[in-house]
Amino acid sequence: MDHDPLTSELARLHRGRGLRNPDLGQALGPTLRAALGIDDAKPGPQAVLEQLRTAIASLPQDLQVVLLHGIGARSSEPFLQDRVAAAAEVLHVTPRTIRRRLVQANTLVARALRDPSLTGTSAQPVRLLSHHVTTDLRRPVVRLVSAKTVLRRRGGEIELRERFGTPGNRGPEAPTLSVGGAELLDLEPISASVWEASLRLPEGVAGTTAAYALTVEEPGIAALSPFTVAVPMQLMNRCAVTVHFGDLHPVTHLREVRNALPVTLYEPPVLGPDAGPAPPTVTLTADRPQLGLAFGYAWVWAEAGAG
Repeated sequence: MDHDPLTSELARLHRGRGLRNPDLGQALGPTLRAALGIDDAKPGPQAVLEQLRTAIASLPQDLQVVLLHGIGARSSEPFLQDRVAAAAEVLHVTPRTIRRRLVQANTLVARALRDPSLTGTSAQPVRLLSHHVTTDLRRPVVRLVSAKTVLRRRGGEIELRERFGTPGNRGPEAPTLSVGGAELLDLEPISASVWEASLRLPEGVAGTTAAYALTVEEPGIAALSPFTVAVPMQLMNRCAVTVHFGDLHPVTHLREVRNALPVTLYEPPVLGPDAGPAPPTVTLTADRPQLGLAFGYAWVWAEAGAG
């Protein structure tokens, strides 16, 4: 049994609704409050997540997914066991494995909170500088683009792994994917809607930048959710979201999404009066975006586009 108070208080944060606990202030133990520098008696979920962001960013990607599900930032289920099941589906492992990884993630986050020097990513071959997510609705075939700029930490060829989500539940059918700026080595399914691409950047010099992009083509909007957002999982300088609208797939009630828990995007929106036709192109940018929070655009498919 782990008697480290910081690790134990992190584990307690997973109980019930996690960050969405209406008594979140009571769920934060004194050691965790001190480590996060939170004095507010009733802090909001975004405030707590912002203080955890650097420590979470130090985790391997699978442990980031596990922890964000555990604290309720990526899954809306009111009970931890259900969020564990959701994380197991995303990572294609058993719930028992997720619980083991959650313990590991709590330990590593506690260690990073105590010693910020441990949150460095010097072991990674690149450092992420910017990420630009684009949805292009102007043609019958919808294009979904994820473009990144990175700083090389070493010279020569560099191999990377990129996970990305695809619309709907396509099962074993691979998405229509093209890659620019890098060589696609392999493409493997992680779950029914998440894939992992193995990429190789061309030779370069340490300290220089490289840019690459993944483009997925989707035949129409039937499987698309009515939003395009970025949910940063790594520290970066800038993130941007662009949506190109058109007459083929009309929308209503276009609205900005800023620093939202991702799970709220799947809840029925509270809509006011429609502001009129969407502009041809909209772009939202954020400097040093908050880890684990969504920003971008959401809308309602018009009947003409949904039919």
